[in-house]
Amino acid sequence: KLCLVLLSLCCLLFGRPLLPLTYFAGGIQLFCTGTLAVFLPILFTRHYGMALDVAGRNTAIFLMLCAIGMVSCGILVDRMARRDPAITPKLSIGFSLLSAALFAGAFFSPPGQLQLVLVGGALLVVAGITGVTGSMVANATPREIHSTSMAVLALAYNLLGLAPGPIVTGWLSDQYDLLVALKFLPLPCFLSAAAMVFAGRLYSAEMRSKNRSNVEMK
Repeated sequence: KLCLVLLSLCCLLFGRPLLPLTYFAGGIQLFCTGTLAVFLPILFTRHYGMALDVAGRNTAIFLMLCAIGMVSCGILVDRMARRDPAITPKLSIGFSLLSAALFAGAFFSPPGQLQLVLVGGALLVVAGITGVTGSMVANATPREIHSTSMAVLALAYNLLGLAPGPIVTGWLSDQYDLLVALKFLPLPCFLSAAAMVFAGRLYSAEMRSKNRSNVEMK
């Protein structure tokens, strides 16, 4: 009986392609956040000549920008999705592509003021996907398992993004150089956008189906 319950739960959490795609899109995007949380202090000390305490304070400021951006992007998504929930994945794709462009501009530029401005801009939007994926998962799963589905999404954030980001970037930095390793940060953003393109099509179809059902019930 327990096996049947677990099997049913797994089907609800992973049984439709929309959900794994959404988990992947959210997780892989946070690869960048996990990487910069670890390597910004090293970047500041090694390439900007900052003392360790100054580098730590500046890293905290940049991570605060990321937190502010996460909330601000969530507010934007809520406002724009009121009339048309299907627009939610499109906003996620926009966040991912803008993040990729800003990271590319930052780390293909030499260390300096422009690089710092671009990194700050990227951090403002890179975690905006968290609100999007949370909303999509909530809308795509029954209310009875919302806590479990959110836990799975959080697990994806950690397993696909926050944990491997520093590990992979650290390995690349050891093999080449930190600035070379950071040039790869646009790649997870592109992967997230690609996954969300497919997830968005499925999500839009589900939202249209739900809307038709609600209209028929009324």
